[in-house]
Amino acid sequence: MTLFIILLKALLLAKFITGFEPLQWLLELLPDGLIKWFSIVLTSCFKCCAFWVTLIYSGDIFIASGASYIAYLWTNLEQNIISLIWKRKK
Repeated sequence: MTLFIILLKALLLAKFITGFEPLQWLLELLPDGLIKWFSIVLTSCFKCCAFWVTLIYSGDIFIASGASYIAYLWTNLEQNIISLIWKRKK
């Protein structure tokens, strides 16, 4: 049960970080370089963000890998639902 709560918290935080537009605006103000590139990748990719947030939160790479895989499944499911909705509208 504790593992489920850790995964849920980490995935919710990762989803919030990737969807938070003011954070993207602040990242655009950074000067070009490696730090800016890493920051943009980590805050725009749900799978990457889920991995790192879970790794920082739990300290276990296997739990972090599982969270990243759940984020991957969530992203694919979301894409499939969107494509089904577009097909029905046409």
